[in-house]
This record gives sequence, structure tokens and C-alpha cells, in this order.
Amino acid sequence: MFDRAKAVIAFVCAAAGSSGAAAADPANLFDPYFPIQADSFVELSSASAPVGDAGEIIRQAIGQAASVNSAAARWHAAEQGAEAAELDYLDNSSLYVESALSSDGATRYTYGVRVSLPLYDGGARTFRTRSSQRSADAAANEANDELAATIVDLASALASLQLAWSIGTIYERQQNDLLALRDQVQAEIAVGTASRVDLSLVDIQIQQLAISVIGAKLNAQQARKAFYGIAGMYPARFDRMASIASALPTSEDMAIDMAFRNNAKLSASTNNAMAADAYADSIHAGAGAKLDLNLDFGGTSDTLISGLEPVGRVSLRLSVPLDAGSGARVFQARYEAQAAGLAVDAARIGVAAGVGSLFEALAAARDRRTLAERAVQSAQDALYGILQESKLGERGVSDRISATSRLAETRVAAAEAAYQVGVTEHLLAAQLGILPDIYGIRLQ
Repeated sequence: MFDRAKAVIAFVCAAAGSSGAAAADPANLFDPYFPIQADSFVELSSASAPVGDAGEIIRQAIGQAASVNSAAARWHAAEQGAEAAELDYLDNSSLYVESALSSDGATRYTYGVRVSLPLYDGGARTFRTRSSQRSADAAANEANDELAATIVDLASALASLQLAWSIGTIYERQQNDLLALRDQVQAEIAVGTASRVDLSLVDIQIQQLAISVIGAKLNAQQARKAFYGIAGMYPARFDRMASIASALPTSEDMAIDMAFRNNAKLSASTNNAMAADAYADSIHAGAGAKLDLNLDFGGTSDTLISGLEPVGRVSLRLSVPLDAGSGARVFQARYEAQAAGLAVDAARIGVAAGVGSLFEALAAARDRRTLAERAVQSAQDALYGILQESKLGERGVSDRISATSRLAETRVAAAEAAYQVGVTEHLLAAQLGILPDIYGIRLQ
């Protein structure tokens, strides 16, 4: 029976081709698979700010991020749903083939085309189409929000990796300084100006630093694993994370205004609210009367192909739903639309508060970085002074150990402050909705 049905469709397609339309391959009508060409939905363009070699690593890795491609695929699925909603004015139309066995044992075949054209439905289809389109726009916003969040995660992983490298280098440098001090202490022991206790103090510091170096290396490995967990690849070596400060607004008011225009979550919330409004309108319109024009052209025969006696019929159908629950569904849709509208207000408040908080956090992080850099310079000056005084016999081994440790501590604090500035800059840019543009990354 299935093969016969295919034969009938082949006959109908051939007839359509003979009348001027393109002939169709009936086998394709039964193929459930459609090719999806894109392996990655990420497209790279020129970055709007200098992002350095670390930024290039992010640009190359983002296309491998499964979460980003998954969100983009949902967006395209929503687009197809919107397109289907726009074209469903023939959703009650069909090409039909029927086979029936009569009481005398004969098989009769009925086939033809039925078309139902909506003349009036209160705008229900228009509202449904509008709702689907707004839902697709919201899916695009959500995909871009996932893109920005993933860029932040990748940048944070690279910043953590750079921080671990920096701290490890600082500790190794301090180790070398203490090893040089140990040699000096041994020479002083030989001439009687230092004791074995001084040597033990130096050894304790060297051993503690060896533990700290191991911790820094472990943190570096964890940062690399975090990057791999997002992009499915390990990052290459890079010099440093570039600052994106030049792309950020200089005042909080400018930042909030930019976020209101570009924040992807806020845009998604707005589009979802508009989709909910349109859906509520479609439910209300669908509860009313409908008028359809029905066209039927087909025939019945004792054989599969020959003996067809086509008959055409035209009719008008007025229908009024007798659904007791339609009123409740209308109210339900209206309340859901109201909730979606209130969610937009909440999103705007959240965006404004989030931008303000990040703007203040960035200012504080920059101040800490400046103070930490000054502390490094002061610690360097102090170490130099103590080393000079130790040559005069005015400073002991413990003083030199303390000064070396203070310099390492201030360098670590400066590295941590620089890390915090970089991460906060990325968080703020993501909240403003401009981070993908800064990196020259967009979804296609």
C-alpha cells in the first residue's frame, strides 16, 4: 500500500510538471532527513579593540564552544518555527490518497486535493505569526547572551592562567633571591658574622616557597582545564591579557544607557513580553467565529490510476467554537503576558543595578591596582636600602628575608589586582552588550 501511495504521488507530481510546474521527485517527499550544513554558527570579523594574542586565542576557541553553538541552533530552530507560522495559512490543506475495501470485496481508491483558505479568523493567525517572530528574536538575544557569557568565561580562564603564571614567576624569583642570600649567609658563617640559625631561617623560607610554586602550577593547570571545559581545547601560550578599557564608557550614566540599548538579556525579556502579548491576542481571537473557503478536487476509481472521475467542490464554512474553557485560556494568556511585561521592568532594574555595581567595582579594582603598583615600588626601595645597610652591618639576615618576602607579597598583590581589573572589565562589557563586538565575534 505504501508503494502504491508513492506511485499516486508520482502521478500527481508528473501531472503538475506537465502543467508548467517543476516536476518533483516523490522519494524526497518521504525523506525525513534534511542536511544541516553549519558545524559552527560563529563568524569572526575585525575586533573593535586591541585584544592581543590572548584575544586571538578566545576568537579561535569560541567557535568550538558547545554551549554557544547549542544556543545558536535553538535560535535558528525558533526562526524556522516563525517561518512555519507565517506559512501555515494552508495548514488545513492536503494531498490525499485513500483506499477502502467495500462489502463486495472490491477495492476503491479516492485521491485528490483539499484546500482550506481562511477568510476571517479575527486576526488569530496574524497574532500567532507575530508571537513566533518575537520568540525567534528572543532566542537570538539569548544566543548572543550565551556568546557574551562564554567569552567572559574564556577570558576569565585565561586571566586565571596568566595570574598563576605571574605568581609562579614571582615565587621562583624570590627563591633565586633567597638562594643567593643563602650563599651569602654561608660565607658569613665562615667568617663568624652569621650563625646556623640564620641559615635555617633562609632554608625555611626556601621550602615554603617551593610549596607555593607547586600551588601556582596547580592553579595554572586548573585554569587550562577550565578553558578546555568550555572550548574543548587547551589554550596556547600567550604574553598577556590585553585591556579592553578603551571600549568602555567613561561614566556610569553612559554605561547604563548603553546597557538599556544593547543588553541581550533585557532585549530577550522585551521580545518575550511582546511574544506573550501577541499570543494572548491570538488566543482571544481564536475564541471567536471563523470563516473559511474550502476547495476540494478529486475523484474515486476502482483502479489505482485509470478510471479517475475528478469532481470539484467549493464551499464556505462558518464555525463558532463551543469551548467552555476558552474564556479561562484567554485570561491565562493575559496574565502570562502581564507577567512577561513585569519581567521586563525587573530586567531593566537588574541591568541598571548590575551595571552600576560593576562600574563601581571596576573603579575600585583600578584604584587597588594603582596602590599595589606603588607598594611594589616602595618594597623595592626598602629592599635596596636594607641590602645597603646590611653591608654596613646594620641589618641582619632576618631583615633581608623579611624585605624579600614583602617585595614578593606586593608583586603578588599587584598581579591579583591586575587580574581583577581584567575580569571586571569583561563582566562590564558583557553587561553592556558590547563584548562580542569588542572581540569581533558574532553569530550567523
